[in-house]
Amino acid sequence: IGSLGVGSTNATEHAPKLVQYFATNNITIRQINSGSGAHFVALDCNLNVWSWGDNTNGQVGNNTSGNVVITPTQVLAGSVVGAHFKSTGGFLTNAKVVYAGTSNSYAILDDGTLAAWGANTGNQAGQLGNGSSTANSSTPVLVIDGSTNLPLKGVTEVFAGDNVTYALVDPTNSGLGTVYSWGYGATGTLGRDATTATNSNNFGTVVQDSYARPVRFADGSTLSNIVSISAGDVFGIALDNQGYRSEER
Repeated sequence: IGSLGVGSTNATEHAPKLVQYFATNNITIRQINSGSGAHFVALDCNLNVWSWGDNTNGQVGNNTSGNVVITPTQVLAGSVVGAHFKSTGGFLTNAKVVYAGTSNSYAILDDGTLAAWGANTGNQAGQLGNGSSTANSSTPVLVIDGSTNLPLKGVTEVFAGDNVTYALVDPTNSGLGTVYSWGYGATGTLGRDATTATNSNNFGTVVQDSYARPVRFADGSTLSNIVSISAGDVFGIALDNQGYRSEER
């Protein structure tokens, strides 16, 4: 469904094929990511963000949805991120890292804030982390820290499962961060109760939170001193500075 970015939805390729758009337009890509869905997001050497493929929920970020984008398109900044950079609009730039979830896309910006776009309702309710679970967004919004109601800062890594997103937050650039989560936390994937500073381990209860808040151990302490995170479709993983692994699932 257009996920190869080669300008067609009609053929299955059995060997690598050049994404011609980038070569034709002399665009050099420095990083690329795909989720378990059917879209890609890429970062070029000028820190511009590109995307293509399935755009059912606006995850390509070109201010459209319900379609398929068959060649790379530059992601728009939108009004929220454009205003954040004191811009009048245009394209999303100043990105350091990009990431694709199943039906969402993310970009860590050069000031440590996190932009998100795509699905935000139904089973992905709250996965944009912008304080809302009532509308998808086909242009980037900023992930909001639930404790301050301001943009989450100090983000160094981001990973997303089917319904929940995780960020590693290290505001002082110490190399040790705290794990934050947001989204639709069925079966305990938020790693915390929805909006409290505890973890009841009541994983049979579906919880949902549209804000980024710290993941917590069962005793209520934050999941901190973390050096790296990752995520599968229905679980998250964090590695601490002692080499121990924690999971939310």
